[in-house]
Amino acid sequence: MTVRDSYRMASAAQFRALAAFEIRQQLREPLTTLYALVFLLLAFGYTASGAVELVSDRGDVAKDAPWALALAFGGLTAFGQVITTMVVATALLRDSALRTLPLIATSSVSPRLWFLARLSAALTVLALVYAAMPLGALLGALLAGFSSASSGATAISAHVAAKAALFFMTYLRLTVPTCLVVAIVLATAALLTRRILGVLAAALALVGVWQLALALVAAEHTQLLGALLDPFGNAPVLAMTVGWSAVERSGREVTLTGLLLWNRLLWVSLAIMLGAVATWRATWPQPVLAGRTVATRRIASHAPETSRAQRASGQSSVLGALIRFTASWMVRDGGWRVVALLAAVNAILNGWTRAPHDASVETVLLLVSEHARLFLILLATVYAGELLWRERDTRIDALVDATAIATRTLAMGRIGGLLLAQLSVVLPLGAGAALLVLGHDTKTGVLSTFAAWWLFVLWLPFAQLTALSLAVHAVVRHKVLAHLLLITGWVLAVVLNRNGATAWWYRFAEPATLTFDGTVAWSALISRTAWWTAVSVVLLAITVERWPRGLGSTVMNRGGGATSRK
Repeated sequence: MTVRDSYRMASAAQFRALAAFEIRQQLREPLTTLYALVFLLLAFGYTASGAVELVSDRGDVAKDAPWALALAFGGLTAFGQVITTMVVATALLRDSALRTLPLIATSSVSPRLWFLARLSAALTVLALVYAAMPLGALLGALLAGFSSASSGATAISAHVAAKAALFFMTYLRLTVPTCLVVAIVLATAALLTRRILGVLAAALALVGVWQLALALVAAEHTQLLGALLDPFGNAPVLAMTVGWSAVERSGREVTLTGLLLWNRLLWVSLAIMLGAVATWRATWPQPVLAGRTVATRRIASHAPETSRAQRASGQSSVLGALIRFTASWMVRDGGWRVVALLAAVNAILNGWTRAPHDASVETVLLLVSEHARLFLILLATVYAGELLWRERDTRIDALVDATAIATRTLAMGRIGGLLLAQLSVVLPLGAGAALLVLGHDTKTGVLSTFAAWWLFVLWLPFAQLTALSLAVHAVVRHKVLAHLLLITGWVLAVVLNRNGATAWWYRFAEPATLTFDGTVAWSALISRTAWWTAVSVVLLAITVERWPRGLGSTVMNRGGGATSRK
């Protein structure tokens, strides 16, 4: 045996050990089971009843038809970006979060081998988690009865086997390549940024590309571009089946040919090239303490000496300083900037490409807010967790807890700064929407309609969703679990919306719809805003009361987050 053979055997053993360890760690955690359960229940509910709808304009096509399944699986994979992000971020950032990366770096493991092993582990876990989709769809179809039921035990067994093959072939053709593409992209982002927010920004970019592709594929002259641009596979399926009748959509199989094949080949090839470059560029990170030192000094500037002076005046100036510091930190954060830019670009592009030339002002504005809403929800969800747990993530919570600033003042300052920083998102969105509006209409009433939309439809629901996210994080006191609860609530809201639920008083932060007759329904807008603002005030009071402080030692969560243990 040569030295090279020995080296290869040792590297293979290290690879297997690193990948197997990460797979075991993720499979042992309850959150992995919860991830799979989310997909299982969504797919089960889709095929088992009419309460869950995942395919728009399905008409009379059965839910277990090949065309409907292809679109449903692609949509579920896109909806699962948060779960995909958490799995990949956990695999790539676990060592940094647990402070064990220096130990691995001083061993004989190369950074390239470490990256490939953790990426392989993430892909394995994702394949297992997403396999719950065809399983749930099959169980739901069995419960509801297949659309073309057969008689006789042999015929029923053959029918079940055929449906099972259809479900799992759809999973293999669409979901598995998508998992490969998304995992490599997110793992590369994790390797380059070493931050959960970098991974999230990459995930949001993929969602933005997906939405843009769906907008492009709806127009005949941009159909080819949209079909190739979609990383999740919905657009090429729509392009391939645009001329199919209801009968063909019900019985004709969506094969891996034509635009779908070219789409899969394009994205898989791009992902493999990106993964190759990331592997070649993989290095162990150098410790960078400058940013943390600056943050520590700024927080230390509110030390007991300053706080004692402020107690006499009710800590009013401390509150202002905390608001300014938090807002400045949020606006300067790279992840915040990237997500804000993606929200603005995605919403404006969709408003520009989807709005007809003779569209009303209301139509244009609602298109912008509709395609910005997903990004705003994710910003509210993620940065609420960042706001509460950042000090514990960066191990400076003991320093902050030791200051003499009142907990209520600290919480109100952080919350105020986050709400102020939201202007950096809604102002660019408003400016872009204003340009689109001017291109469609310049009537006198446009200004009042735009003002009503910007305040009551765009900004205030964003702030109210942030209040909900903060309260959930403060009550649950577990970063990733709070994220999952919030994103599950968002999925349920989408389901309610698609099934025609109209009771706005339980659909959180639901604004009144803009009228299309040139007037503004001020009473409806103000009444709904007043209701949800009152609810948000109660939620913020709960957040202030439950603000994590002085909770003792910290324990790490998945994805680089931290929570506290008394």
